[in-house]
Formats: sequence, structure tokens, C-alpha cells
Amino acid sequence: MPKNNLSLPQIYFDYGSGMSCQQIAYKNGVSSERISNVLTEAGIEIRGTTPKKELPMGELIADYQSGVSMRDLTRKYDADPKTIRTRLKEAEVYMPRILKGDLSATEIIADYQSGISINRLANRHNASYATIRSILVEAGIEIRGRKPKKELPMDEIIADYQLGISVPKIAGKYDTDHKTIRTRLKEVGVYQPRRRTLPKRGM
Repeated sequence: MPKNNLSLPQIYFDYGSGMSCQQIAYKNGVSSERISNVLTEAGIEIRGTTPKKELPMGELIADYQSGVSMRDLTRKYDADPKTIRTRLKEAEVYMPRILKGDLSATEIIADYQSGISINRLANRHNASYATIRSILVEAGIEIRGRKPKKELPMDEIIADYQLGISVPKIAGKYDTDHKTIRTRLKEVGVYQPRRRTLPKRGM
């Protein structure tokens, strides 16, 4: 009988004919993991799977907790960084390293998840944007996307600007900030810093 409305004979046939688990999963509207489990339960060997690398986890965990770097761990145990991190996470001992001083990556992650931007975190901790971002990525934190670019009627804005209307007034008219107006005008090559005219002193 089909298992959960899946035609098992058809799945076996498709896989034997050369289709991948992903292709069969897409065809049946299920996950590739489910197809893989169905085939494994039937005693069918999954193509292209690499056996899990054996690692002395007790020793690996002890080294990690004593402060051995990820680079040194990969060299010592002849494994790539992703494998080392995955095994440490599975053992529930992996934590991003301390950045510097008393500043921990855990604090950075908590601040980011509370809504603070990467740029603000970089400024706060006197670190580069790339450093903060790498800590978040290494910890598996999803990086928030930037806000979509605001739609503005650039033809009208350019016309207003060329008529001599100030940037702050244009920003107010189009419900945005003056920095955005300046940036957009620079992008189209029409922005020119306005010179302030000082009142003439009396003779």
C-alpha cells in the first residue's frame, strides 16, 4: 500500500532510473529527506552520500572549551570548519568566540536580535562591519535585509531643485529626509552644494 499517499513502487522505479531524491521530492510535493527515508527503509542505498567523518568528540570538545582556535581544530582533526562547528553544535557546546576584552559574541547577538543594526553595533564596539556580520553569520543568525528603496517622483524633485527650492523643503514636500533627497540628486548627477550668501557689511 502507498505510504501517506506516496506510490512507493513508483518512487523506487524513479530512483532506480536515475532521478535524485530532490527531483522525486519535487515530483511528489514532499521533502527530499522524506524520500531518502522511504528509500533507506526499503534497503535502497542512497547515491552520493558521504559517510559521516569519525571524530573523537570528547577530545574535540575539551580542546574547544580550553580555547583552541577553529583553525587549529580543523588542522588537528583534519576536518573543515563547517564540520567542526556542526559537531560542536550537535553536542550543544558551540558558542561564537569572544571578540575582544570583555565583549562576547553572545552580547552582540542579543543586541542585534533586539533590533540594533550591524552598523550601530560596529560603532558601539569599535569593530568593523565585516567583523560584526561574520560573528552573526557564524552563529547562524539570519541577517536582516535592508529597507527597500523609497519610491520618489524624481522628475518632480529634480524640477523643484533646479527651480531653487532647498533640499530641506523638498524633503518635507515628499515626506522623506534631506539625506535621501541629496543622495538621489547625486545619483542622477544634478546635486550641487548651495553656496550661502552672507549679508554685505555696511561701509
